[in-house]
Amino acid sequence: MSDMCHRPRHRALLPVLWAVLLAALLVAAGSLLIRAPLAAEPVEHLCPDVTAVVRGGDKRNVAIVCQAATSAAATLRQCGVSIGDPLLVRIDDVPPSQAGVHGYGCFDPTTNVISLMSIDRCISFLRSDESRAGIDTLDYYRSVVVHEVSHNIIYRAM
Repeated sequence: MSDMCHRPRHRALLPVLWAVLLAALLVAAGSLLIRAPLAAEPVEHLCPDVTAVVRGGDKRNVAIVCQAATSAAATLRQCGVSIGDPLLVRIDDVPPSQAGVHGYGCFDPTTNVISLMSIDRCISFLRSDESRAGIDTLDYYRSVVVHEVSHNIIYRAM
């Protein structure tokens, strides 16, 4: 049996090794504490009746967006304009903006992405705006979706 571990010179290194190990653990723990938690990626949903991918939003919001997109696509199809590639829709609580203007929705022709404020956030904004008192908030939201989907489909058809 070897007594190499019991030699004085090896025992003298143990405090140094423990100090290095402790320092490494503190650095690792510190970087975990400093690093912000990663945001969960929004879930992607496929609309059942129209070629569209909706990213984000709850089930109710996605259903409303899919129904409105289906309606817009059907209307444009009657005029001979079809979707082509899938529509890409992003739902977020932050008001979308384009060219520095915030709105309930916008279509970005450089990315072909439709950005929409979530329906709950949109309703909150509408209710706080006296000039829009009495407007049916669900119909208003649907009209925003139809408007932005129409922009997207017509732009890509040109």
